[in-house]
Amino acid sequence: MVKTIVATRRGYDHLGEAMAGEAFARGFNKAKSKAFIADGLKVNWSLWSTHFSHYTSITDLMHALSYVDGAAIASHGRIEDGWSLYLDWLSWVWSGDVDRVIAALQRIAVGQEEVPEAIRRAITCLSNNAERLKYAEDRKSGLPITTSPVESTQKQINKRIKRTEKFWRDESLEPLLQLKADDLSETHGRGAF
Repeated sequence: MVKTIVATRRGYDHLGEAMAGEAFARGFNKAKSKAFIADGLKVNWSLWSTHFSHYTSITDLMHALSYVDGAAIASHGRIEDGWSLYLDWLSWVWSGDVDRVIAALQRIAVGQEEVPEAIRRAITCLSNNAERLKYAEDRKSGLPITTSPVESTQKQINKRIKRTEKFWRDESLEPLLQLKADDLSETHGRGAF
C-alpha cells in the first residue's frame, strides 16, 4: 500500500472530483471493502454521498471522542469528576453502542435548566453521525476508524504552506500545493488535478 495526497484550494467540488479520480486511478473501485473516513463536517459527507457512497462511511473515532470527553466534563463541571463517566462512554462508543451514549446525554440534558454547550454539541454530533459510528463492526471488517494519518499529512502540508513569514500570491499557491502533495505522495508523477 502506498500513500497518495490530493490537495487544492479550488473548492470542495474540485477536491471531490480529484479524490474520486485518484481513487479510480488507484483501482479502489475493485476493492472488496472500502472506507471513507472524515470528521463531522457536513461537506465531507456531501463529498461521500456524491463520489464515494459505495464506500463504508466512518466518522473519525477521535472526533467523536472529543465531543464525548467535552460532554463528560461539562456534565460534572471538572475533568476529575467527569473522568469515570468519560471512560464508560468511551467504551460504549468503542463497542459501537453510540445510542447508549446519546440516551445518557439526553437524560443529563433533561435535568438541566440550561444545557451546557458541550453536551448539546455532543448530542448533535453523535446523533447526526450515529450511522457512521459503528466502530466495533468496522474494526471486525478490518476497516480503519481514524483520520490520524490524514491529519499528520495535513500538518506537513501546513508546515510548508502556512508557516510564519510565508506569503503566497493566489496564483502561485495552487501549484505549490500540488507540488507538496506530490512530494508527500508515494505515487509520484501522477499528474495534477
